[in-house]
Amino acid sequence: MNNNISSLYTTLQDGVNDVQSRIAKTSNELASGKQPLSKQDASVVARLSNMALSQSGIKANISNANSLIDVSQTGLSSVAAIFTEMKGLAIQISDGLSNEADQASLLNTFRQLSSQVDGIAATTNINGNN
Repeated sequence: MNNNISSLYTTLQDGVNDVQSRIAKTSNELASGKQPLSKQDASVVARLSNMALSQSGIKANISNANSLIDVSQTGLSSVAAIFTEMKGLAIQISDGLSNEADQASLLNTFRQLSSQVDGIAATTNINGNN
């Protein structure tokens, strides 16, 4: 999914750059005294300018989505590692081979790990959104 967003971002950025270069070229031609634009050409320039503006907004949205995905992946990776550790503790507790004190210690560790998951869920955010 991250590759698709990166590919879309690159495509849109290329489009924005192309539109901006066309606008700059047309502006330079006008400034150098070339023949004034026809109504059709002026319409094309206006349309391209509007497209360039809308592409900038899309670019910002894609960048925000990339950041959100990166933060989410980091949080999920941390939670997955904790869950793996919790699974190992649960197996040790349930095997019945540990004495009561060891089981209590394992259960305490399990609860601490559970609290860590809650902490990650509460603090993993981007722009104030969990």
